[in-house]
Amino acid sequence: MILKVIGLVLLFLLLLLLLLLGLVLLVPFRYAGAGHKGEAATDYAAHIDLSWLLHVVQLHADITPAGLAYSLRILCFRPVDSSGGFALQDEHTDVELKQPSKDEKISEESVNVPESKAEASERAAAQTAEVDSIELKSSTTPEQLKETKTVADETPTSDIDQESKTKRTSPAAEEPKKKKRKKFLFADRIKRICEKASSLREMVEDEENQKAVRLLISRVKYLLHHLRFRRFEGRLAFGFEDPAMVGRTLAVLSLFYPLYGERFTITPVFDHTLFEGEITLKGHVRLIHILIAGIQLMMNKKIRGLVLDRI
Repeated sequence: MILKVIGLVLLFLLLLLLLLLGLVLLVPFRYAGAGHKGEAATDYAAHIDLSWLLHVVQLHADITPAGLAYSLRILCFRPVDSSGGFALQDEHTDVELKQPSKDEKISEESVNVPESKAEASERAAAQTAEVDSIELKSSTTPEQLKETKTVADETPTSDIDQESKTKRTSPAAEEPKKKKRKKFLFADRIKRICEKASSLREMVEDEENQKAVRLLISRVKYLLHHLRFRRFEGRLAFGFEDPAMVGRTLAVLSLFYPLYGERFTITPVFDHTLFEGEITLKGHVRLIHILIAGIQLMMNKKIRGLVLDRI
């Protein structure tokens, strides 16, 4: 009887775990967001909403010039809520700045006094060092000056001539050596480039690598199909002082036209710097699709080996 009860309890726990796993994998995570950016640097705002399981779990986040605010709600409970905890205050809030009291002023003055004494002591030490150096220079006698001159005269001129000759002849002798080194380094670089090109060619021509690349491309398309935005609208106006830069940027953005199409309009400006626009998006994500794509990729030997080597 006891074993039967234990078995039923374990079976119930197993079914509960399977139910939770199925909910996490199959029930989609829904998201919605909106944002705008004006011409001014402080004119921007963004709002993001995440929900799961018929809004049982909700996450809200707002980004404004005042800071970041977020809150997590599970049923009727809010375990995480940062509303009102901004580090910066809005200009329209009626918050008065606190003025330091008299005690704080006195404490600041008392802290600043030792720093002024330390600076004064450093200056006095520098002045004394300068005075000592001047006294040493004035205390040198003419006899000491004569001795230094005689020592300089006694140094043989032959040694100086030899050193000057070696200095003159050494660069001329090292020029052919430098040329040989440059040639050797250039040849070594060419060999390395050829080796890399041959290794890349072998990797491309390998059938297993081709299969891995085809599988990776197909799984990326699969994820893009299932994780795409269900709603995506917006507009963007941008410009630079250099019209050529505007043209290059527009050429790059045109490559992604199949992704946004007519739902997202881009307006180039060629006469002044500008970046402003707005966007709204909505969609959902099921973790089962990510799990399926990951399992299929890890079934390939090349991809699995590459991932394990990086780990």
